[in-house]
Amino acid sequence: MESQVISTFTQHSAAFFKDRSDYDSVTVLLLYWRDGDLEVDEELKAVRKLFGASLNFVVASYPIPGDGTQQARLYRQIASVVEESALQPRSLLILYYTGHCRETEETPFWDSFGSDSVATIIIKRLKPSSHVGFAKKPAGYVFFRASLVDDLDGLQISDWLKTNAPENVSAIHIEAVVSKARRLQRNLDHGAFAPTSILRKLSTTAQSEILRELQSLDTVMANSRQAASDTKKRDNSRADKDVFEAMQSTIDEVSNLIETPILLDLSEENIDRAVKDDDAVPQDIIENISLRNQIMASDEDPRTSYEIPRQDIEFEDNLNRFNYGRIGEQNVLLEFFGYETDQNGDLFPETVQQLNLMAARLCHSKRLSFHILPCLGYVEDKVECRFGLVYQLPPLLSAARLWVISLHSLFTTIHRVSLSQRMKTAYAIITALENFHRIGWIHKAIRSDNVCFLVKDNSLEAVDNRKGDGGDVDFSSPWLIGFEYARAGAAGSKLEEDYSEVRNLYRHPDRWGRPAAKHTRAHDIYSLGVVLMEIGFWKAIDQVVAPPKPGQRRVAAAFRESLMRRLERALPHQTGDVFVAAVKACFDYEGEVVGKSEFEMQQILQRTVLAQVKKIVNKV
Repeated sequence: MESQVISTFTQHSAAFFKDRSDYDSVTVLLLYWRDGDLEVDEELKAVRKLFGASLNFVVASYPIPGDGTQQARLYRQIASVVEESALQPRSLLILYYTGHCRETEETPFWDSFGSDSVATIIIKRLKPSSHVGFAKKPAGYVFFRASLVDDLDGLQISDWLKTNAPENVSAIHIEAVVSKARRLQRNLDHGAFAPTSILRKLSTTAQSEILRELQSLDTVMANSRQAASDTKKRDNSRADKDVFEAMQSTIDEVSNLIETPILLDLSEENIDRAVKDDDAVPQDIIENISLRNQIMASDEDPRTSYEIPRQDIEFEDNLNRFNYGRIGEQNVLLEFFGYETDQNGDLFPETVQQLNLMAARLCHSKRLSFHILPCLGYVEDKVECRFGLVYQLPPLLSAARLWVISLHSLFTTIHRVSLSQRMKTAYAIITALENFHRIGWIHKAIRSDNVCFLVKDNSLEAVDNRKGDGGDVDFSSPWLIGFEYARAGAAGSKLEEDYSEVRNLYRHPDRWGRPAAKHTRAHDIYSLGVVLMEIGFWKAIDQVVAPPKPGQRRVAAAFRESLMRRLERALPHQTGDVFVAAVKACFDYEGEVVGKSEFEMQQILQRTVLAQVKKIVNKV
């Protein structure tokens, strides 16, 4: 049966799909009845191999339950897959159903989301990009290398988790998580790393931490296998959720323990080896190595220009910092900032070079934990002497009219926000900056007006009414902006003068006015501490600390002392001692990292700030 299915599909696709091939990522969802009376296992295995091994597509399966909930669950599953995969530009979604259905000679068809047109499309094998720098590799390539095709235990675990999938978690995501877990498990060889593993090049301390967490992952996966084979737990949604969360958390911890020393503690030669050590290093870490290499090559002007011609983009003619536009059929968000010209009205060459470097790094593919909107390039508005960074909008928001609101604005727009929501925002911002520093990139302008949220227009009324829950504001998904100042950590820092009190309040005392020191990661962490204080009090920093007496100006050293007093005397009542300790660690970071390596500096940030706030998020 399966050979006939494969043969028929191949013949039809070769003959019928002629017109279109404009995609570089493909997701396949295989649908079948969980308790069906037809033997479809061999067919599913063959189709998996066709789409996965032969074509390099992302493949996942979903067993449809027959308990009366199948329609709602199937709709939710397909909606989740569409949200995750099919609404991205240049993507293709294939739904393959097997089981009870009417035999037909119909050929597959291509349907564009958001369009009424139906056309044909070429089914082709996806190939990884030959460009290891900025180009985004096809999504299918990432998953293909961690396939569950021949992993019976992994398939059993993922199928069990999918029977009662946690809300808003798709079959694609579940298989990706299980695949990564199984791949990481292969690093262990009788309780140690393989003799040729690149992980043996890490420090003894780093190796010990990784081995300990891998053993924890082994325990989680063993418990998962046991639960998957226990019929009593088959329909226990709570057990599914607990196991999946434990698996995801342990995977994240293992990946972090592997990635941090690879990026910050290995020689360049061994980093190159890590890229080739597919068995030890997950693909998402390799992507971060690529991003790190591009960032650290700070003096190399990208061979590709990331300027989008003005005639190719439509946007409203106003002087707002944020604007909405369109490139063809795609909705985009623009963030504008001004530039200076020489006496002839021309751009300085250094300005264009720096902008192109920054756009190249922002356009590089990166994980969601960076909390950076995908960048498409930049546009120049010569009339107003400004540049606009062009961002791709999240899929479900791209079709809606959006409102961009900064964290700074929310302090006055929404008077009361629960502690749990505030901690989600704090944790997301810390995570973003920790990811930034891990690849050697310093933001240089961490302020609450450079953190924004995207809300739909229909959320405006809820926000304006100052409801305690913030309307539809997703406090766990802030986006980092303000990248006109961002730079590579090793590239040095110009000592620009800036006497704006509003901006100086977020800066380390050495960076006020005429800076006495170059900008370092410690200065970023200090600014992070100021933003965390704002989140704790839910007030802008100039409202947290009393203003100076009439006729006097704020002084850097005195302002820091005032911050410390407010931190120690007033913040514990608002947030508790653990959060206060994390904020204090930001202000003490500069002294703690003296004489430390970059790897040790990152560990201090992870341990004293990130891990502490994560504890709060998991409890509240």
